[in-house]
Amino acid sequence: MSEVNAPRTGSVAMNERGTSAFLAEMPTHTQRPWLLRLAVLLVLCLAWELWGRFFADPMFFSPPSAIVVASVELSTDKGLLDAFALTLGQLAAAFALALGGALIAGFLIGSNRLSYRTWFPLILLAYAIPQTTVLPLFILMFGPGSASKIAFGFSHGIFPILISVTAGLQN
Repeated sequence: MSEVNAPRTGSVAMNERGTSAFLAEMPTHTQRPWLLRLAVLLVLCLAWELWGRFFADPMFFSPPSAIVVASVELSTDKGLLDAFALTLGQLAAAFALALGGALIAGFLIGSNRLSYRTWFPLILLAYAIPQTTVLPLFILMFGPGSASKIAFGFSHGIFPILISVTAGLQN
Protein backbone atom coordinates (compact mmCIF):
# COMPACT_ATOMS: atom_id res chain seq x y z
CA MET A 1 0.00 0.00 0.00
CA SER A 2 1.35 3.36 -0.85
CA GLU A 3 1.73 6.02 1.77
CA VAL A 4 -1.08 8.06 0.19
CA ASN A 5 -3.65 5.25 0.41
CA ALA A 6 -2.59 3.94 3.79
CA PRO A 7 -5.12 4.37 6.59
CA ARG A 8 -4.23 7.16 8.98
CA THR A 9 -3.61 5.83 12.44
CA GLY A 10 -1.63 8.69 13.88
CA SER A 11 1.09 7.75 16.30
CA VAL A 12 -0.91 4.90 17.87
CA ALA A 13 -0.06 1.40 16.71
CA MET A 14 -3.09 -0.73 15.86
CA ASN A 15 -3.39 -4.47 16.40
CA GLU A 16 -5.22 -6.99 14.19
CA ARG A 17 -8.63 -6.30 15.82
CA GLY A 18 -8.41 -2.59 15.07
CA THR A 19 -7.87 -1.48 18.65
CA SER A 20 -4.84 0.45 19.68
CA ALA A 21 -1.95 -1.30 21.34
CA PHE A 22 -2.32 1.17 24.20
CA LEU A 23 -5.85 -0.05 24.92
CA ALA A 24 -4.81 -3.68 24.62
CA GLU A 25 -2.27 -3.17 27.41
CA MET A 26 -4.71 -1.40 29.74
CA PRO A 27 -6.27 -3.27 32.64
CA THR A 28 -9.46 -5.22 31.94
CA HIS A 29 -11.78 -2.97 33.94
CA THR A 30 -11.22 -0.14 31.48
CA GLN A 31 -12.24 -2.36 28.58
CA ARG A 32 -15.44 -3.46 30.36
CA PRO A 33 -17.06 -0.34 31.81
CA TRP A 34 -20.17 -2.25 32.86
CA LEU A 35 -18.09 -4.00 35.53
CA LEU A 36 -17.04 -0.65 36.95
CA ARG A 37 -20.65 0.60 36.81
CA LEU A 38 -21.83 -2.51 38.63
CA ALA A 39 -19.14 -2.05 41.26
CA VAL A 40 -20.15 1.57 41.79
CA LEU A 41 -23.81 0.56 42.19
CA LEU A 42 -22.89 -2.15 44.68
CA VAL A 43 -20.75 0.25 46.72
CA LEU A 44 -23.57 2.82 46.74
CA CYS A 45 -26.11 0.20 47.84
CA LEU A 46 -23.78 -1.01 50.57
CA ALA A 47 -23.24 2.56 51.81
CA TRP A 48 -27.00 3.13 51.73
CA GLU A 49 -27.59 -0.08 53.70
CA LEU A 50 -25.00 0.79 56.33
CA TRP A 51 -26.19 4.38 56.69
CA GLY A 52 -29.84 3.35 56.91
CA ARG A 53 -29.20 0.56 59.39
CA PHE A 54 -26.77 2.24 61.79
CA PHE A 55 -26.91 6.02 61.48
CA ALA A 56 -30.23 7.24 60.09
CA ASP A 57 -33.65 7.38 61.67
CA PRO A 58 -35.59 4.42 60.15
CA MET A 59 -38.73 6.55 60.05
CA PHE A 60 -37.14 8.83 57.46
CA PHE A 61 -34.38 6.79 55.83
CA SER A 62 -34.82 3.03 55.32
CA PRO A 63 -32.09 0.64 54.22
CA PRO A 64 -32.56 -1.20 50.92
CA SER A 65 -33.11 -4.54 52.67
CA ALA A 66 -36.12 -3.11 54.53
CA ILE A 67 -37.48 -1.68 51.27
CA VAL A 68 -37.21 -5.07 49.54
CA VAL A 69 -39.00 -6.81 52.43
CA ALA A 70 -41.79 -4.20 52.41
CA SER A 71 -42.09 -4.46 48.61
CA VAL A 72 -42.57 -8.23 48.82
CA GLU A 73 -45.24 -7.78 51.50
CA LEU A 74 -47.01 -5.07 49.48
CA SER A 75 -46.96 -7.08 46.26
CA THR A 76 -49.43 -9.57 47.73
CA ASP A 77 -51.88 -6.83 48.78
CA LYS A 78 -55.03 -6.94 46.61
CA GLY A 79 -55.63 -3.20 46.97
CA LEU A 80 -52.20 -2.37 45.58
CA LEU A 81 -52.74 -4.55 42.52
CA ASP A 82 -56.14 -2.92 41.91
CA ALA A 83 -54.60 0.57 42.22
CA PHE A 84 -51.82 -0.43 39.85
CA ALA A 85 -54.33 -1.69 37.28
CA LEU A 86 -56.37 1.52 37.58
CA THR A 87 -53.26 3.67 37.12
CA LEU A 88 -52.16 1.62 34.13
CA GLY A 89 -55.60 2.02 32.56
CA GLN A 90 -55.51 5.80 33.10
CA LEU A 91 -52.04 5.96 31.60
CA ALA A 92 -53.11 3.95 28.55
CA ALA A 93 -56.18 6.16 28.02
CA ALA A 94 -54.12 9.36 28.30
CA PHE A 95 -51.50 8.04 25.88
CA ALA A 96 -54.09 6.85 23.36
CA LEU A 97 -55.86 10.23 23.41
CA ALA A 98 -52.55 12.13 23.15
CA LEU A 99 -51.34 9.94 20.30
CA GLY A 100 -54.56 10.24 18.33
CA GLY A 101 -54.91 13.97 18.87
CA ALA A 102 -51.25 14.70 18.17
CA LEU A 103 -51.19 12.66 14.96
CA ILE A 104 -54.27 14.36 13.56
CA ALA A 105 -53.21 17.87 14.61
CA GLY A 106 -49.61 17.26 13.57
CA PHE A 107 -50.62 16.18 10.06
CA LEU A 108 -52.96 19.16 9.71
CA ILE A 109 -50.37 21.65 10.95
CA GLY A 110 -47.30 20.14 9.30
CA SER A 111 -48.78 19.55 5.86
CA ASN A 112 -49.34 23.22 5.07
CA ARG A 113 -46.68 25.92 5.35
CA LEU A 114 -49.19 28.62 6.36
CA SER A 115 -50.71 26.51 9.15
CA TYR A 116 -47.22 25.56 10.28
CA ARG A 117 -46.12 29.19 10.51
CA THR A 118 -49.36 30.11 12.28
CA TRP A 119 -49.78 27.31 14.79
CA PHE A 120 -46.31 25.90 15.51
CA PRO A 121 -45.06 28.92 17.52
CA LEU A 122 -48.22 28.77 19.62
CA ILE A 123 -47.69 25.07 20.25
CA LEU A 124 -44.11 25.71 21.35
CA LEU A 125 -45.33 28.50 23.61
CA ALA A 126 -47.91 26.21 25.24
CA TYR A 127 -45.29 23.46 25.59
CA ALA A 128 -43.04 25.86 27.51
CA ILE A 129 -45.64 26.26 30.27
CA PRO A 130 -44.67 24.05 33.24
CA GLN A 131 -47.22 21.25 33.46
CA THR A 132 -47.49 21.39 37.25
CA THR A 133 -48.95 24.87 37.00
CA VAL A 134 -51.95 23.59 35.03
CA LEU A 135 -52.70 20.61 37.28
CA PRO A 136 -55.00 22.63 39.57
CA LEU A 137 -56.95 23.75 36.50
CA PHE A 138 -57.50 20.15 35.44
CA ILE A 139 -58.70 19.26 38.94
CA LEU A 140 -61.09 22.23 38.93
CA MET A 141 -62.43 21.38 35.45
CA PHE A 142 -62.66 17.59 35.72
CA GLY A 143 -62.79 16.95 39.47
CA PRO A 144 -60.36 14.90 41.58
CA GLY A 145 -61.12 11.58 39.86
CA SER A 146 -59.77 9.69 36.89
CA ALA A 147 -60.79 12.31 34.33
CA SER A 148 -58.39 14.93 35.69
CA LYS A 149 -55.55 12.39 35.76
CA ILE A 150 -56.21 11.35 32.17
CA ALA A 151 -56.41 15.00 31.07
CA PHE A 152 -53.15 15.77 32.85
CA GLY A 153 -51.48 12.77 31.21
CA PHE A 154 -52.90 13.86 27.87
CA SER A 155 -51.37 17.32 28.29
CA HIS A 156 -48.01 15.74 29.06
CA GLY A 157 -48.07 13.41 26.09
CA ILE A 158 -49.54 15.46 23.29
CA PHE A 159 -46.84 18.10 22.95
CA PRO A 160 -43.77 15.92 22.26
CA ILE A 161 -45.69 13.82 19.74
CA LEU A 162 -47.26 16.86 18.09
CA ILE A 163 -43.92 18.66 17.78
CA SER A 164 -42.23 15.55 16.37
CA VAL A 165 -44.95 14.88 13.79
CA THR A 166 -45.12 18.52 12.70
CA ALA A 167 -41.35 18.90 12.46
CA GLY A 168 -41.08 15.58 10.61
CA LEU A 169 -43.58 16.71 8.00
CA GLN A 170 -41.78 20.01 7.54
CA ASN A 171 -38.41 18.32 7.01
